[in-house]
Amino acid sequence: ALVRRAEAVPITELMSREVITVHPDDPVLKAGGLFVTHHISTLPVVADDGKLLGLITEADVLTLAGLPHHRKGFHLHELWDTLTGHHQHMISLGSTVRDLMSNNVVTAREQDSLNSACDRMKEADVKSLVITDERNRVTGIVGRSTVIKALLNSQGL
Repeated sequence: ALVRRAEAVPITELMSREVITVHPDDPVLKAGGLFVTHHISTLPVVADDGKLLGLITEADVLTLAGLPHHRKGFHLHELWDTLTGHHQHMISLGSTVRDLMSNNVVTAREQDSLNSACDRMKEADVKSLVITDERNRVTGIVGRSTVIKALLNSQGL
C-alpha cells in the first residue's frame, strides 16, 4: 500500500527543479564539463525561451570520444572498430550540441504521477525524463534516483 501511495504522488513533488541545460549552439566540450561538474548524465537542450529542443547524454559524448559504452543496439564490430581506430566520426569534440543532440526526447508533464513517469521510462528504456509544461518549457527532471527516493520515503526511511 505504501508503494502504491508513492507511485501516485504527483511528479511535481519529486522532480528536481534545478535542471542544468545547454543551448544547441554550445560547444560539446561545455556539455562534457557540465556532466562532470554537476555529476549528471543527461542535459536537456533548450532554446532561448526555455523550450525543449532535444537531449544530450554522457553516452553521446563517450561515443563521440570513441569510448565504447553499453547502449541498445551496440554491436561487437563497433567495439572492434573503436579499439582498432577504424571508427570515423563525422562529429568532433569541437562540434556543437546541436550536432550531437537527440531530437527524440521522452518527456512527462507536471501533472503526471510518479507511476505514469515510471511506466514511460520503462517503455522507452530511458534513465530519466524531462518534465515540461504546456508550452514545452523545461520545468524539471526525473531520474532513477528520484524513483528510489520516493520508494525509500514511502518506507519511512
